Amino acid sequence: MTIDGYNITAFGCTLLGGSYNSFGNLVKYPKRSAVNYNDWAEENGIQPDLSEVKFEERKFQLYFGMQGMTQVSMRSNYEGFYGLLSQAGYRTVNAIPGLTHRLRFSGVSDYILSKAFMSAENHAVLTVDFAEDTWGQTAMPLQSGVAPNGLLAINTIDFGSFGVSLDDRMDNFFKYPSLKTPFDDGKQRYLDLVRTQQKSIKLNLWMLADSPSEFVSNYLAFFNEWKKPGLQTLHVYPSGRNVGVYYSDCSSFKIERWSADKVCARFSIEVVAPVFEI
Repeated sequence: MTIDGYNITAFGCTLLGGSYNSFGNLVKYPKRSAVNYNDWAEENGIQPDLSEVKFEERKFQLYFGMQGMTQVSMRSNYEGFYGLLSQAGYRTVNAIPGLTHRLRFSGVSDYILSKAFMSAENHAVLTVDFAEDTWGQTAMPLQSGVAPNGLLAINTIDFGSFGVSLDDRMDNFFKYPSLKTPFDDGKQRYLDLVRTQQKSIKLNLWMLADSPSEFVSNYLAFFNEWKKPGLQTLHVYPSGRNVGVYYSDCSSFKIERWSADKVCARFSIEVVAPVFEI
């Protein structure tokens, strides 16, 4: 991993994975900025303005292991690393080949030593806070996936082509949408006009790739379909239905395995169907 061209090993550091899940925090898709919409009482659902796609600032943490063979080297590593992070401007971070993040350092929220500082050899875990103001990743060419086809498709492209498949039975999708509150003039409620609300759909998914480069390619290409302006077509094969939806958020992203010959991830994205026909 490099930060502004400096390999973090120069500061006795490594980027932690496993239970710390630094990779998952780094690649979690950004949340979409609030969408303006009209909500007419006499119409089903909403009429959203999807002409532009903007994302919110993304705040997250990365976890670094740091070591120093002596007290002096440990202090030197820490001061040097902090000095690099705290310079003016953005940090250019390359942790995964094919992905470049432009991050803003905001602080070290935790520093845990594994031994007393007076020990001959010191190890520490640093929790470093970053913010990403803009989503600057570019979609790469789509590669063949390693997931089954015939469950879901986005804009006619099967999820399996991205190495993506379902991690549950989509119970949330098949639940009927809620109804809008009936008109009330202060004397009575009028129940003669029944209209449905918009529907939020959570897709719990997994992604497999046979290499980090294939993962990056599929990861970017998959999100490229969701971040297009307008409504995207979600096809649910078991129901034979096409539903117009727009991307809202990625509530979680966890890397389960990261190796040269296999990358496994679980993640959840949330989409909104402005009108969900029963």
